Amino acid sequence: MNDYFDRHLDGVERPERPLPSGRVPVAGAAAMGGFLLTAGIGAGLYASVGSGMLAASIAGCVLLYDGWAKHVPAIGPIAMGLCRGLNLLLGLSANAAAFSRLWFIALLPLVYISAVTAVSSGEVKGGSRHTGSVAIALLGAVCCGFLLQGLSPSFQLIWAVPLLLLLLYRVLPALLRASAAPVAANIRAAVKVGVLSIVILDSAIAAGYAGPWYGAAVLSMLGIGAILARTFAVT
Repeated sequence: MNDYFDRHLDGVERPERPLPSGRVPVAGAAAMGGFLLTAGIGAGLYASVGSGMLAASIAGCVLLYDGWAKHVPAIGPIAMGLCRGLNLLLGLSANAAAFSRLWFIALLPLVYISAVTAVSSGEVKGGSRHTGSVAIALLGAVCCGFLLQGLSPSFQLIWAVPLLLLLLYRVLPALLRASAAPVAANIRAAVKVGVLSIVILDSAIAAGYAGPWYGAAVLSMLGIGAILARTFAVT
C-alpha cells in the first residue's frame, strides 16, 4: 500500500521501483494490499473481538500513514509509531489480564519508530541535522522508559539491560552519523538499521517480562530479518 500511494512520486524520484517501472501492475498491488489488510483484521477477529478491533486500528493507521500522514512532518512519525505500538498490543491482546496490566509498553515501539520515521524523510534528497537530533532524543526517551519499568517488580531489568545496550550499539552510531552529515546515504543506512533493530527492542521487552529465553527467542529473528532484507531488497 505504501508503494501504491507513492507511485506518482516514485515515478519522478525513483522510476526503477516495481510500480512506476511497470514490473508490478498498479491494480494488483492495490488488490494485494487490500487483501492482506482484510485478512489481518479477519485473523484478529477470529482470536477475539478486542484483537479484531486492534487489527482494524492498525489497518486504519497504515492507510492513514501511507495515504496522507507521511507527508506531514509533525504527524507522519506518530502515525507510523502507532502502527508499531498497536502491533505490540495486538500480540498482548491474547492475554486479557496482561493487556490491562501492561498496555503502556506499546509506548516504547511507538516512540522508537517515531524516531526512525522522522529520520526517513531525508532518504532521497537528504535531511537536516535537527531531525537527527530529535531522533536521538527520542531514542533517549525509549531508554528512560526501559529504566522506569525496572521500578516494577514484574520487570527483570537485569535481562533487559544487555539487550538495550545492544540496541544502542547498533542504532546510536548510525543516528549520530545521519545527524552530523544528513546526506541521503547516511539517512538510508540509519533507517535500515533502525527498522531491523526493532527486533532488539522487542527482545528486551520480552526478556524483561518473561525471562532471558524468551528474549533470546525474539532476538533470533534479527538474523532472519537481516537475511530477508538482503535477499529481497528493492530500491
